[in-house]
Amino acid sequence: MRFFAMLRAAFATMALMVVRIVRESGRLVRRIVLMGSPPMPPLPYEIAEDAISAEAEREVPNKGVKMEPIRQLAASLAAGSVRPEQVEAVDPSIVEWLRVMPRPMLCRMACASDSAIDLHLHGGQAMKGVLAFDREAIANYDRPQPAPRRRYLRDVVDELGLMRTA
Repeated sequence: MRFFAMLRAAFATMALMVVRIVRESGRLVRRIVLMGSPPMPPLPYEIAEDAISAEAEREVPNKGVKMEPIRQLAASLAAGSVRPEQVEAVDPSIVEWLRVMPRPMLCRMACASDSAIDLHLHGGQAMKGVLAFDREAIANYDRPQPAPRRRYLRDVVDELGLMRTA
């Protein structure tokens, strides 16, 4: 019987010890939380996002006047109804560039911001899915591509060199 009494006392002591450890660690956590911690410095991606948003807010007013005719011409070309005054308001090289674009590219141009159009035209960050503003790119895009030749079984066999006729 003495063994069971000692075992019961050991478990009771362990239970009291666990309760004491949990209580003290809770007090420690409460002190730390109430004391507060110094503010964390901003992370690099937060600094970059702040810089991008500040740049977007800082638009130059005369750029909107310059890019609006380009946007309107792109929208009219996508819709298929271009007026002569729209073409006259835009530089001829830009008109040629817009003329070779398919409808999805024109829609992207019509919905783009002034800064995105300006960057794309002046060699900055290009807009995704829009033809580069470059003479060579315009000439290559305007040129019709030949239709790819269909491959037949004989072409595959000839490539592998499996069958030779005598």
